[in-house]
Amino acid sequence: MVDHIVHNRKNSEDCSFYICNVFKIKNKKIEFNDLFEFDLFNEKYFYSEKQLKEIKENNLLSSFSTHDSTKAIIIDPYGPIIRSKIHLADFEKLSYEEYILKIKYTIESWRKTENGFEEDLEKFHLKSLNELQSFDLEKREYYFLNAMLIENDRKHEFSYIYSYFFTIVGIDYKSNTFIILNYGND
Repeated sequence: MVDHIVHNRKNSEDCSFYICNVFKIKNKKIEFNDLFEFDLFNEKYFYSEKQLKEIKENNLLSSFSTHDSTKAIIIDPYGPIIRSKIHLADFEKLSYEEYILKIKYTIESWRKTENGFEEDLEKFHLKSLNELQSFDLEKREYYFLNAMLIENDRKHEFSYIYSYFFTIVGIDYKSNTFIILNYGND
């Protein structure tokens, strides 16, 4: 059983976004594969309950449909990636300090190239650290996914709309909780 404890989404004026979800696994010891078992990489977690209700009422699905000459293909996305093609090996395992350094390095390298996304990423990263202070961030094991490094055959045909998309998973084995952060720009 899974409790969805926290959902938070913020958008910038430049189409960047920050999504934070915290889940507590009950009745079993937490492990990374629970992310797949409990379908926690589902785009429904990109939205609040209210937004999901509006989407359902307007019959707007988070899956995309495309047609070729012989059949319709349903694409089940997680950001720019086809969700069923996400694997544990796609994630880089990091300590808290390594995770912080990775984000800082990304922001600094973007500043040097002036790609324009560094301010939003920095703002959202600091916001997440502030909002999640009570979740023992330093005691978690982190997993980092940079969707831009995923092979193109594992992305859907609309992946070009993403300038960047990161997923960070923080696991606390003591409290049996997952933090899933998504930073991106579409």
